[in-house]
Amino acid sequence: MVYQPPTGARDLLPLDVAQKRWIEDCLQQVFHGWGYHRIITSTLERLDTLMAGGAIQRSTVLHLQNLDDEALGLRPELTASIARAAVTRMAGAALPLRLYYNANVFRRAHETSHSRQQEFYQAGVELLGAAGTLADAEIL
Repeated sequence: MVYQPPTGARDLLPLDVAQKRWIEDCLQQVFHGWGYHRIITSTLERLDTLMAGGAIQRSTVLHLQNLDDEALGLRPELTASIARAAVTRMAGAALPLRLYYNANVFRRAHETSHSRQQEFYQAGVELLGAAGTLADAEIL
């Protein structure tokens, strides 16, 4: 039906939003307590950026094209976008970088999937420029 959201998408009504905000606030307190700062990256990425690390399967990306015929994709997760932002926009920042995110991500639903969901909400942290067991423990 024309007036329904597309398959795999959903609306958040006021109660849903209140619950989501409560979770976000709780996560933000934990992330800030560990010295993490929020980053917001573009929902759109160049397809080659998304594919660069090899962790994202091309078939999971919702593809778009801009007016210059450049292949774009809706981000299926945030790590690639954060890595791009860190390398291109935060190259001179002191390490380690402690970044957190919470945003919508988009993945193409496969026909064999039990869920037809294509829009997801993802929150997490990235610790860039740190190594060793203490860094591993912090991230966990």
